[in-house]
Amino acid sequence: MNDYHNKFKKNNEKAVCLLARAEQDYIAGRLLIIETMLEQGFCLIEQSVEKYLKAWLCLEGINYPLIHNLNNLLDLIITRHPDISNYDWGGLFKILEQRWVAKYDEKYIPLATISTQDLDKIDQMIYEIRKQLPLPADFFDLLLISKMCNNFDVGILWHHQSDALFERNKFFIKT
Repeated sequence: MNDYHNKFKKNNEKAVCLLARAEQDYIAGRLLIIETMLEQGFCLIEQSVEKYLKAWLCLEGINYPLIHNLNNLLDLIITRHPDISNYDWGGLFKILEQRWVAKYDEKYIPLATISTQDLDKIDQMIYEIRKQLPLPADFFDLLLISKMCNNFDVGILWHHQSDALFERNKFFIKT
């Protein structure tokens, strides 16, 4: 990691740690969904998206509110980047938020509205969010390999291969 990356990390420590945790939640959620543990997986995906959006706000110098409403967080980003409103993430945000609320709802909302097929749409959304973040081009490679956030022992690196397909590679880091 060079001086530029060290300066970026120091100046954006909160965003860097949010992004590290967002990556962990996304990967864990995705693996749970693949193993048909939909409730747990979609809850982690919701948390991941929330952390990506809050990190984005941090990188823009905007103090994010302590809320869990993904659309409200996105609206704050749209104030600086109106082109983001062209993405149709509202439906996915609604599904993810319903899963999060259902986790604590004693009345329990059945999972009829989501399936593993939604994972392709979520992958595409995560890819688009990551692509829009104001980060150095090699940020995600360095984040996971160099332990930019102190609690990383194992990082998982995602390479974009096509619009909705990612390949998982594991890098084990000696501490």
